[in-house]
Amino acid sequence: MHQNTVSKTRSIELVRPDTVRKTSKAARPDVLDLVDAALELATYHWERKARELASTALADLVDAVLGRAWDISLPTLNPIVSIPPYIELVPETELEKSITNFEELKEQLLQKEDSKQDTFTQPQELKFIDWEYYQPSTELKGVTEIALFISTSGVGEGLAPKDSAFVTNTKANNVKDTQIIFGEEVDDYNPNRVLTAAGVVTPQGITWTILTDISNNNQKVETITIEGTDVDNIFPIGDYLNLTPGRYNYQLWTKQGNGQVIEQNPSSFDWLPTVELTEQPTLADGTTSNVFPSVTLITPDAVKNDVNAFKLALEVGNNIAYIDKSFTQAGNVLRYEGSTGNWVSVAEVSAIRNLFDPTKPLVLITDWQADSGALQYNSGTAEAVADSVFASLVKLDDQLGGAFSNTPSIYDKQGDLIYTPGNLFNSPFHFIGFGSDAVVNSEIIQRIGTAFPKLDSEKKPTQFVNTFPDLQMTTIDPRREGDYYDSYENNLEPTIEVWENVTFADNYYQSATPLYSQKLPAADLNIALGGYDEAQDRAGFTGADSENNEGRNSHQRATVWYEGTVDINQHDLGLVDEYPVHRRMGDFAEPEFANTTYPWYVADDTKGDFEKNNYQNRQWEGNGTGYYYSILGNGYSDRPSSEIEKRPVSKDNSGEPKMQGDFAVPTLFNGNFDAISYINDIQPIPS
Repeated sequence: MHQNTVSKTRSIELVRPDTVRKTSKAARPDVLDLVDAALELATYHWERKARELASTALADLVDAVLGRAWDISLPTLNPIVSIPPYIELVPETELEKSITNFEELKEQLLQKEDSKQDTFTQPQELKFIDWEYYQPSTELKGVTEIALFISTSGVGEGLAPKDSAFVTNTKANNVKDTQIIFGEEVDDYNPNRVLTAAGVVTPQGITWTILTDISNNNQKVETITIEGTDVDNIFPIGDYLNLTPGRYNYQLWTKQGNGQVIEQNPSSFDWLPTVELTEQPTLADGTTSNVFPSVTLITPDAVKNDVNAFKLALEVGNNIAYIDKSFTQAGNVLRYEGSTGNWVSVAEVSAIRNLFDPTKPLVLITDWQADSGALQYNSGTAEAVADSVFASLVKLDDQLGGAFSNTPSIYDKQGDLIYTPGNLFNSPFHFIGFGSDAVVNSEIIQRIGTAFPKLDSEKKPTQFVNTFPDLQMTTIDPRREGDYYDSYENNLEPTIEVWENVTFADNYYQSATPLYSQKLPAADLNIALGGYDEAQDRAGFTGADSENNEGRNSHQRATVWYEGTVDINQHDLGLVDEYPVHRRMGDFAEPEFANTTYPWYVADDTKGDFEKNNYQNRQWEGNGTGYYYSILGNGYSDRPSSEIEKRPVSKDNSGEPKMQGDFAVPTLFNGNFDAISYINDIQPIPS
C-alpha cells in the first residue's frame, strides 16, 4: 500500500524574516543580501499560488550556506512540504482494513443499470485514497474529526478553505461563502470544489457527511459509513464523484482529542478513463481489430471567424490525446492535409504510416484554413470540405486494416458499398465542431451514415452493424442558421442536423456576441452559456463590455469553456492563456466575471437551469460536464437523451432546393456548379 508520509528531510518551516536575518548575519554576514533575496522570493510564492516552492527556496538556501546557526526549527501546525506528483489509489482488494459493511457501501454508491452497457463497459470499481497522519505530539489524544477537501485546484488555489491568494479582490461581491468546519465558521473562496466531507471517528468506525451536493445519475450521496477498526485514514473514490479524467488534489484537516486542529500535508491522485469497448470486432483477414480507445475528429472554426481557430483546436486535441496520462508522441495527433488528402502528423508533414500508437486515443484535426477565409468561403464550401474529409477517412481506415471488394465493382447490385471496415471505423468516434465548422462535421456524419448503414431498408443488421460503436457529435457555438458575418454574405450552407446514426449529441451555445448560435432541438443535451436568458447568463457570457475587450469575446470564450472541461486543472486557457477560466467562487472577482452570479460549470447539469438544480451547492470545477459525457470523459453512462427523433440520413438538408444534388448525399458534389446562393466573380465555386 502506498502511504502518504511526511518528509523528514530538507524541510524548513517558514519563520519570521527578521529572525532569519539576525541568524544569518551572525553566521555569515556576507550572505545577508542573498538571504533577503531568498526571503523575498519565498514570500512571493507563499502569497501567490506556489507555497511549496517557498519551502524549496529556503531549503536550497540552507544547503548553500554553512553554519549551525541555520538549523532553525520553529514548530507550526502545518509544516510546508512539496506535494508529491501523485499517490497511487488503492483498489479495494488491496486494503488492509476491516470494512464490515463494504458490500452495502458499494451498493449505495455504485449500483447502476443501463442498457447502453451492452456495447461498452464502465467498471464501477471503488478505489481508496489513504494517508498517514502527521502527529507532532503524543499528547494530542488521537483524531476525533476529519475534514477532507478534494479539488482540481492546488495548494493556495482553492484546495482548502481560507485559500485566498488567487482572488484578485477579496472584498468583491459573491467571492466567498462560509463553511462550518469543526463547529467554527471559515471563509471559503472555493466552496464548490469536487468534494468537501466531514468525518466523525467513533470506536465502531467513521461516518462521513458529504457537504458538497453530489448527484450522479440521479443518485444523491449524503453520508458514507465505514465500519471497522483503523478506518479513519481512507476514503472511497469512485464515479459517483463525477470525475472527469485529470489530476485531483486533496488535503485533510484533523481535530485531535485535545481540540487542536492540524492541517495535514496535501497530496494528489490521477483519475483516468474507465470506459472500454465490450467486444473487439473482426477484420477482413480474420484477426481481431485493434481498435482505438476513442477517435476524436475536431474541425476548427472558419478562418473568417477566427484566424487562430486551428491553433486553438490543436491545443484542445493535444489535451484529449494526453488524457490517459500515457501519450508520449505527437503521432497520435494528425491533421488533414487538403492538398494530398492524407492525414499527417502535426509534428512533421509526412505519411501517417506507423507514426502513432493504436492502443492510445487518436485525434484527427481537419485543416481547412486555406478554404475558410472570407474570400474563399462560399456557399457549398463546408459541404465540399466534408466530402473530401470523408473520403480521406475511408482512405485512412483502408490503411488500418479495412478492405474493399476484389470484384470489378466496389458496389453490389443494390448499390451498397462492399467494404470490410478496419481499426478506425470499428472504434468509437467523437466529432467536435466549433462555430461554422459544425456544418462540416454534420455533413461528414451524414456521409458515414449513408455509406455505412447499420440497418437496411427492412431494419435488419447490415455488415456495418458493428462500425462506429459510439458516434458522438459535439457542437460548440455553432453558427445560427441564416446569419452572415462577412461582406460577401454568400454562406448559405446545409442545416446542421442530428442524424440518426449519432448516438449522443451535445450542444453548447451563446448569443452574447457574434457568432450567435442556437439550440439544436434534436440534441440530447443543450446548454445555453448566455445571451438567451439574461437571468441565467453564465460569467463571461452576458455581453457586457468588460467581457469583450483586448481581443476577447464570448464566441472564442465558448471554445475555452469546453476546453476547460477537457483540461480540468488549468485556470487560464487560450493560445496565450488570455482567457481566465471560471471554476471557483473567488473567480467572480475577475472583471469579466463580475456581471452575474452564475458560474461556468455545474456538474451533472443536464438541463442548464441553475435555479432548478441547486447550483449553489454543486461542483463548479469543470468535472462532470462538457467533455465528461464523451467515451474518454467517463460520463458515458450518465448521458441524457432527447425525445425528439433524429433525422434520417436520406433526408436532404441543402440550404435551398436549387442546391440539391441527385441524392441527399450527391454522387458528385456540386456537379452542376449550383450549390451556391449567387455567383460572385471573385469567389471560387466549391466542388
